Amino acid sequence: MKNLKSRLIMFVLLVGLVFSGYKIVDYFYTSYDEKQNFNNVEKLVESEYEDEKIQYNDFEILKKYKKVYEKNNDLVGWIKIKNTNIDYPVMQTKDDYSYYLKRNFNKKSSIYGTPFVGEGCGINPNSDNVIIYGHNMKNGTMFADLNKYKDKEFYESHKEVQFDTLTEEGTYKVVYAFVTEVNKKDSFKYYEKINWNSKDEFNEYVSNLEQRKLYDTGEKIKKKDKLLTLSTCEKASDNSRMVVVCKKKQNQWQITDRRIYETENSCNNRCKFRYRNGVCKSFF
Repeated sequence: MKNLKSRLIMFVLLVGLVFSGYKIVDYFYTSYDEKQNFNNVEKLVESEYEDEKIQYNDFEILKKYKKVYEKNNDLVGWIKIKNTNIDYPVMQTKDDYSYYLKRNFNKKSSIYGTPFVGEGCGINPNSDNVIIYGHNMKNGTMFADLNKYKDKEFYESHKEVQFDTLTEEGTYKVVYAFVTEVNKKDSFKYYEKINWNSKDEFNEYVSNLEQRKLYDTGEKIKKKDKLLTLSTCEKASDNSRMVVVCKKKQNQWQITDRRIYETENSCNNRCKFRYRNGVCKSFF
């Protein structure tokens, strides 16, 4: 009887060991496979074209993202934070905004998912606030590095986020970092704050950010600013989220309250301002 019991225990331990070994191998293989998938997508980005645009079907597109878009036309942009693991395509679908929650760029099942735009957010033109979600993976990929913004020292060396749409490059300044709870009656529903219907609504939103911010960045947001919100899970609980709110930097030539002369003749006749993509962007 003792021998039978010992053998049974050994069998159970062996099965457990084999299963654990399988899960470990599967985890590392999946991690490697997903990394390779995203590396292959990144190779399609032709960075040498920078902000050059070309006509594609019935709209203009940044030339560097043309091959990526041809691979999957759910692509709406690219998110990157220098010196972090965040460097990914951003997806959006009309019928099911969370379609890429558990799908990779190739639309295949994946626990890693692909960063995606939140429900109701507009791209080209952008809504007042574009919200992008990504997983917090234990191996440090996807949006895991957002959690490092809990530390102001990390913020000091990562103050900017690059989010390009298909038609325009965009650099954003980090303004707020905070941790909050969702799916509760009194939760701050930051994920519903997309467009401002009134100044009071915007001011209430800013008040909530101020109450929850982890530290002061010295930056402020105004109602006219275009915002970018990045959201991922946070380890405190299943309902905990790490959120980073950014505002778009305006290039010197992106001024909307003056007349813009966009023809070669107007430039030759009126000014000596520089050209951008063959088009004069001078202001009067």
